[in-house]
Amino acid sequence: MASPPPLGALVLCMAAATGFGALNEVIEFAITLLVPENNVGGYVNTAMDLVYNLLGALVAAVWLRRAG
Repeated sequence: MASPPPLGALVLCMAAATGFGALNEVIEFAITLLVPENNVGGYVNTAMDLVYNLLGALVAAVWLRRAG
């Protein structure tokens, strides 16, 4: 059986995942400024996206740690 990935690698993967999620939110914000009829959500939508991105990254890290 393979050994679990190191915690540092998991934290780095979580940081990358949440960073890409935040980049997506920055792009959505730019769209709200540039396109009048954009259909992109507001601040609550952005906050919920960031929270669920973090939770998803955490779940994946725990799963990888336990499956390793």
